[in-house]
Amino acid sequence: MLLKIGYIEKTFGKTGEVIVASPPLGLNIIKEDSKVCIGYSENFVETLHIKSFKKSKHNFKLTFKEIKSPEEAQRHIDKNVFIEESLLQDIENENFLHSPIGYEVIDEEGSLLGIAEELWELPANDVLVIKGEAYRINYPYLPSYILNKDNKSKVITLAKLEGIEELYY
Repeated sequence: MLLKIGYIEKTFGKTGEVIVASPPLGLNIIKEDSKVCIGYSENFVETLHIKSFKKSKHNFKLTFKEIKSPEEAQRHIDKNVFIEESLLQDIENENFLHSPIGYEVIDEEGSLLGIAEELWELPANDVLVIKGEAYRINYPYLPSYILNKDNKSKVITLAKLEGIEELYY
């Protein structure tokens, strides 16, 4: 299955690098040599191979093995970038493939904390915003605190952190 991972906004540099805008939350890595499809729709695409991938805060830069100049890259401005879902199975892309938004969140004792409302990607660590009945909580979304994530039933079990109630707002 092809997944859209953004669109080519502009070229960058002298080697045909492109800036891909509107990347989905949670997309963190695309391996070198991965095949991507470039086109206005997934039915009419050209297949290219990743030479390099560099993520920044609001976009990412790609270079392709087949594109050697800014002039060649310019032909792809405003085209969408698609990739096969199977190529993104790295743990670094878990939040893109299975976003926790809308999941029920419980603690290790089975108490309902609320529903995952937002996921913030911050420099230090990701933060899961959980909406309870009368509060919200910003919970560190780190692998060491995620005890279980059931993508089928859409339930996340988080470790109970001492004093976390003091952060409710």
